[in-house]
Amino acid sequence: MAIGDAGELVTYARTELLARIRGAKQRVWLASPFLSKPVAEEIVTAVEESSAAERHLLTALVAGSVQTRVLDPSGLETLLDAGFEICSVPNLHAKVSLIDTTWGLVGSGNLTNSGLGSEGRANVELGVVLDAEQIATAAELFARWWNEADPVGATVLAEYAALPRLKRSPGQPLAHGSPVGVGLSQSLEEILAEDELTALGRGYWVKSNYQRQGHRAVPTCRRVDRRARRSGGGAAVALSDDDRCGG
Repeated sequence: MAIGDAGELVTYARTELLARIRGAKQRVWLASPFLSKPVAEEIVTAVEESSAAERHLLTALVAGSVQTRVLDPSGLETLLDAGFEICSVPNLHAKVSLIDTTWGLVGSGNLTNSGLGSEGRANVELGVVLDAEQIATAAELFARWWNEADPVGATVLAEYAALPRLKRSPGQPLAHGSPVGVGLSQSLEEILAEDELTALGRGYWVKSNYQRQGHRAVPTCRRVDRRARRSGGGAAVALSDDDRCGG
């Protein structure tokens, strides 16, 4: 099955989506509650190589999303400047990409680096490429949502961009549980793979950030060990937290 075939399950759609946008002839319809500026810029670069005149983004312009920057007003402005029409449905949760009448994708990933997958930063996502009948049905739904949505222009966008950013309260937990591995290539794994025999028997200390402990800055370090376990020809990398850095 070739990339982009109907029925294909897609974990991260960045490469395929941008390629489809570049090749668009008539329309680029995108639905995503969240949007980051870097992805908006990539979309603009791609769409400017296309001949698509109909450029629509359906999003959910709500204060909470803007204030936490999961929906970046500067990203919306970037799309507006590139000729996108933007409309808002506050309760939108669907993530849909429709390019012309020939390609469509429905999935869980927003138009953000985490949603589309980027090295070192990716959510666990899954989508499916639509067949011709599903593309037509999705287009009908998109058109209905669009007709019921409220336009987002520069004036409205400026009002939301002026909202204060929300800050996390001290001591507020960030997340419960450990992230699931997403299978994206990591630079550390590439470094370890350069010296296979030696790497299998050694570990590395990685100083990742600093946490405040009283009035003293304490480095948070992680020990990285190369394991011999294999899965599909790749080596696993185990990370463990430690409150000291090795010399």
